[in-house]
Amino acid sequence: VEAATNYPDQKFFDFDYQDTFGNELTNIYGVYYKAYDMGYLAGYLASQITVSNMPLANADKKVGAVVGMDIPDLNDFVGSFCQACIDNGVQATIVYCNSFSDQEAGYSSAMELYNDGCDVVWQVAGSAGIGVFRAATETGRYAFGVDVDQAGVIANYAETEGMTITSAMKGLYPTTYDTLSDVILNDNWSKTLSLGLNEHGVGLVENEQYERLVPQEIRDSLTALYEKVKSGEIVPFSAMLDQEKWPEIRDEAAKPVE
Repeated sequence: VEAATNYPDQKFFDFDYQDTFGNELTNIYGVYYKAYDMGYLAGYLASQITVSNMPLANADKKVGAVVGMDIPDLNDFVGSFCQACIDNGVQATIVYCNSFSDQEAGYSSAMELYNDGCDVVWQVAGSAGIGVFRAATETGRYAFGVDVDQAGVIANYAETEGMTITSAMKGLYPTTYDTLSDVILNDNWSKTLSLGLNEHGVGLVENEQYERLVPQEIRDSLTALYEKVKSGEIVPFSAMLDQEKWPEIRDEAAKPVE
């Protein structure tokens, strides 16, 4: 945004455009992926897994997330994750590893959660989150990836195959194609797209591994949840839009449940 302001004659693309809800500049094409839609889906699925009879789920109703930094952009992922856990009677704990690259920081943060009884941990920490998958393997618990299908990222680590359930994914490839086409064909600048579940901009990876590991009953309930979010029956909480309420949601989710 600063560069676009300083160089008004230059055209800019900005994916993961965090000023979506503020000013729109005449020389920037912004795309924001609704992290809060992803977060609610991830929180719901984690909640269903932790109370299930799946092989690596324990008796505790606890899940968690390892987040790279305590900043509004990333809290937008886990605000609705916590909301979903509250809605489903599951405890959720958020840990910040304060890095996007230090895999040991991601690993130790995940171990803190697994050792506290969490049987599902979602990584929202970039490359540092790769350490979460190692912790999942060592503890025999489940993990979720982020942004892309991270089962492919860790495919060389065969022992992780039964640990990584899904990834909360952004539709990077189709939306990049669509936005480039819009600019090239229509010369359409000064536009901001906000893409969520309804716009096919985000979702959970439902690959062969997901289908093999997750019972049909849970998969069916997740499909039903999609429709509730799309219809507006469920409105995911945005920690970026309501930063004052976020600590309240976080603290409520962290309370122990019976």
